[in-house]
Amino acid sequence: MKKIIALMLLTLSLFASGKFLSPLPLPKTYFIDLDINRCDDYCLQSLLNNGEIFSFLAKAKESNDPDIQKEYKKYALLFHMSQKRSIGAYNILIALQKRLAPFGNSINKSLLAYFLKNGFDFDVTTKLFQNSDTLITYINETNTSYDLIIVPLPYAQKDIIARLQTNTPIFIPTIHRSMVESENENIFFGGPDYYTQLDTLLSFIDENLSIFYLDKSPLSKELTDFAILYASVNSKLYPIDEKIQNMKQILYENEDLNESSVLFNTPLVKTALALSQMTYYDIEPKIKISTQINYNPRLFSLTQPKDRENLYIAISFAPIQPTLEAYNALIDSNINYDWLGYACFAGIEALTNTQEGMKSDFQILDNQILYPIRILQTTKYRFIDQTLQENNLEF
Repeated sequence: MKKIIALMLLTLSLFASGKFLSPLPLPKTYFIDLDINRCDDYCLQSLLNNGEIFSFLAKAKESNDPDIQKEYKKYALLFHMSQKRSIGAYNILIALQKRLAPFGNSINKSLLAYFLKNGFDFDVTTKLFQNSDTLITYINETNTSYDLIIVPLPYAQKDIIARLQTNTPIFIPTIHRSMVESENENIFFGGPDYYTQLDTLLSFIDENLSIFYLDKSPLSKELTDFAILYASVNSKLYPIDEKIQNMKQILYENEDLNESSVLFNTPLVKTALALSQMTYYDIEPKIKISTQINYNPRLFSLTQPKDRENLYIAISFAPIQPTLEAYNALIDSNINYDWLGYACFAGIEALTNTQEGMKSDFQILDNQILYPIRILQTTKYRFIDQTLQENNLEF
């Protein structure tokens, strides 16, 4: 009897499905050109007209004619052919300062997953620089064969963007176009639109607004200034020192916070500290809001369910395709929460597809990648999308 049960369990396990789709690529078809004679665009069109599709596919890959390439892609898709770029490997340079070296790992994993999923040839080089000056000098003075240079800059260094002068396209995944002045048409931006996130959140506010922010953070202060300017209610500020461990001086018997609206322009750890101590001091704001600065699954381990009641977070992440998610999971990458990885995926998707004449899920306007704004509510165990309530999406 035990053998029968064991056999049944083994059989069931063979048909069990995992969380992710299989990352193994589908079989691809290759047509090898055995004819040494050259075939120009007129010749290729004749092959099409005569129905010699296999000969056409073997020779058409190198053509620059848009109509020929359109027909080639159509038949390549039909025969599940490899969709590698006809002009060779896509060469990318990741240029960053040494103190930001961990960012390079996140970017590399995201690019690897994307290119493997799409079957593109690629070559990614990471270079570390001692400081911003050496980084700028290298980019401006080195004649490279790179198709794209990715430069993850912290917000505090946004002013150096004006010093980047090169004809090679540059992608900055950390900063939004609206936060800088740039006339260089070769610089593209992939940062989240914090202003639109805040504007969306502020539309929920009908009570006095209390704002927690880091007094030494340029980004935190700029977002706070924006909220003060565009909020339709009175605002009260609570500057937070980055070394603070106890908020008793701010929270103890602070009746102004009860039934008010609270905006957290603070990083995750400080936000979690404020949320937990608000519960301790019996402070119950009417609503708590934040930009995607606090969009992180660690929020659930750093706080209790009571702390997170009525907390809403605006994000610019869109849902990831299951196959891409599977490739990322294989290399221990999760671009559902990692903005740097997500933005680099979006940037490569938009920029490469634009160059190849293919449709992209992401649009570029004024050199900025456009993202949707979604509002998530934090519940007991997860984030729930309130933007599409009929779908009740959970994260």
